[in-house]
Amino acid sequence: MNTPYTTLISAQQLQALITCGQALMVFDCSFDLAKPEAGEAQFTEAHLPGSVYVHLDRDLSDKSGNGQAASGGRHPLPSREPFAAWLNRVGFASGMQAVVLDRQGANYCGRLWWMLKWCGHEAVAVLDGGLQAWQATGGEVVSGASPAPLAPGAFTLGEPLVPVVDAQALFRRLGQPGQTVLDARGAPRFRGEVEPLDPVAGHIPGALNRPFTENIGADGHF
Repeated sequence: MNTPYTTLISAQQLQALITCGQALMVFDCSFDLAKPEAGEAQFTEAHLPGSVYVHLDRDLSDKSGNGQAASGGRHPLPSREPFAAWLNRVGFASGMQAVVLDRQGANYCGRLWWMLKWCGHEAVAVLDGGLQAWQATGGEVVSGASPAPLAPGAFTLGEPLVPVVDAQALFRRLGQPGQTVLDARGAPRFRGEVEPLDPVAGHIPGALNRPFTENIGADGHF
C-alpha cells in the first residue's frame, strides 16, 4: 500500500488511486437529520461506482437500548466490536484505504472518519468537496443500491488512535487548565436561540463555538 491518506483526499487523488488499482473502499454517509431517509435516496440516485452507503442511525449508531452502546446521546456510538463486524460484512479490510464523503459539507462523514480512527485504522480520508467535487472533475457516478460484497472483509481492531471522553469525565475537567470544548453546531443553536433536535437548548459551560459550516469555502472544499 502506498503512503495512506489520513485526513483529506482530493477527487483527482482518489481517481489516481482507482486507476492504479489501489485497494480501497468509498463510504457515502449522506444524511439529513430532519429526514433520515433522504440520504439513502440521494445515494440511490447517484454515487461513486462501488461505494457503500452508510446510514447514521443504522450503521454508525447503536439505538438498540441493550446497554452495549459505547456512549449516550441522540446517536450513541456502537461498541468497537459490533462496528468492526459491520465493516467486515460490507467487505472492508484493514489493508484498504477508506474514503468517506457526504453531500452535506462533511457534516456526517466526519463521524465515520473518527470511528475508523477509534478502531485503529489510520488510512481514512474525507473526500474534499464530496460528491460534488468528484462530479466536477468528470468522475463517473452510477445509480442503484450498494453493491453486495464479493467476500467478507478482513478488518481487525487495533489500538484506538483517538480517545473517547464521557460526559462525567468532561464535567470533572470543565474549567481546568488544558481543557477546551469546541461546539461545532450553528451559532443560533449554540446560543440557545433555537433548538430543533435536542431536549435542552444552549451549550456546555465554557465551550467555544466554531460552526462546522465555516470549515468549508464557497467552492465546497475545506
